[in-house]
Amino acid sequence: LTAVEGGSGVTSIGNYAFNRCSVLRSVNFPALKTLGTHVFYRCAKLGSNEAGNGNIPLDFPELVTAGDYAFYGCNWLEQLNVPKLERIGQMCFMNSCVGEGNFPALKSYGAHAFVGRTDIPSFTFGALEDCSDWLINQMPGCSLISMPNLTNISYNQAPFDNVGVTIGSNTGVGQLRVEWPK
Repeated sequence: LTAVEGGSGVTSIGNYAFNRCSVLRSVNFPALKTLGTHVFYRCAKLGSNEAGNGNIPLDFPELVTAGDYAFYGCNWLEQLNVPKLERIGQMCFMNSCVGEGNFPALKSYGAHAFVGRTDIPSFTFGALEDCSDWLINQMPGCSLISMPNLTNISYNQAPFDNVGVTIGSNTGVGQLRVEWPK
């Protein structure tokens, strides 16, 4: 199974639907609003071209909710488009590459939503107002996090842990800039 095409009637995909489909590269669900847990878990080639050396666009124009581990371990999501994604579960994008990390509608997230990639330089969370739990960690290459609507930030649960610093053999930029309203 390398490609899946869903019609306009598919608005939800249940838990574990494509879990560990290691050769799945392309999906098209234009009306999809909800992803359950582990839907694309460890679909390592999702978003890669047939040669496996580049990215293809993955467009989820109506997606609002992605469950726990929904995109865990997806290595080729650099052209992921999720303009309406508001809620993501815990570890949703753990060990996944999400390109420039643009999440304009994100309002809530589960712990460790973005963990473990060195190749994501920045994140934009356009609608996020509260950042009080682990959001991004173990991403030493990330140097900019933009949250223009942030009103509450708490360091009790380290929302930015091991970001923009050098960790072990991973070299980061040495600093992290977080932008929010003044």
